[in-house]
Amino acid sequence: MRWSQLSTNILLALCAARLSPKLPPETVQERLGYVPTARLLVIHADDFGMNHSVNRATSEALENHWITSASILVPCPWFLEAASFAKTHPTRISAFIRPSTASGLPSAGDP
Repeated sequence: MRWSQLSTNILLALCAARLSPKLPPETVQERLGYVPTARLLVIHADDFGMNHSVNRATSEALENHWITSASILVPCPWFLEAASFAKTHPTRISAFIRPSTASGLPSAGDP
């Protein structure tokens, strides 16, 4: 195929894509497998990684679908344990880095 023919085909494909009717974006409900008008409840656990007991409770709650998601505090003392769990359950856990005390570890009074 010659260069001019290839560039013409690419241009025609781009024009056809631009002129084709666009589908409305999927709702969050549809992406999760529900009808577009479904009402969903998200129960999120903060401070995963804060200490061992929080990690155990959060892990159990995620495995049993009692909570919907969790976020790991990266500078926390039990971060590695939480990260290990997250590695095997990646879809509902996010990492969260926030400024903390001068010691580098968050405390209960941190904003």
